[in-house]
Amino acid sequence: MASYQDFVWDLEKLESTIPVRVDRRMISSIVSRVSPELVPIAHYVALWGISDDDERQKFLDGVSQEVRENFRAIIEQFCDEIDDWMIAHEALTEKDRTVYGAFVNMLMAADSL
Repeated sequence: MASYQDFVWDLEKLESTIPVRVDRRMISSIVSRVSPELVPIAHYVALWGISDDDERQKFLDGVSQEVRENFRAIIEQFCDEIDDWMIAHEALTEKDRTVYGAFVNMLMAADSL
C-alpha cells in the first residue's frame, strides 16, 4: 500500500497550484485538535473546508485536474482516519465545532468531484 507521503503535497506545493493562500491560523487550530494521523492533511482541511456551498463549488470549478486528482487521493488515503476522528469527536466547544465543520465541508467538496 502506498504511503501518505506519496499523495500529500506540502503547503508550498499546494499553494503553488491554487489561486489562494491557505489560512495558517486554521491549520494551527486543526493541528491542535485532531489525531496525529490527520496532522499531515491539516492544510488540506483548511483549504477545502469552505463552509459556503457556492464558494466551495466555485473553488472546485476553478482548480486544475491535477489538484482535483490530488484531493481525491488524499480523501481516499485518509478516509478511515477521518471517519474515526469524526465519530469520536463530537464538537463540544466553538473551536472544536469549527474544525469539525471544516472536515464536514471538505468531505462535501470531495463528494462534488
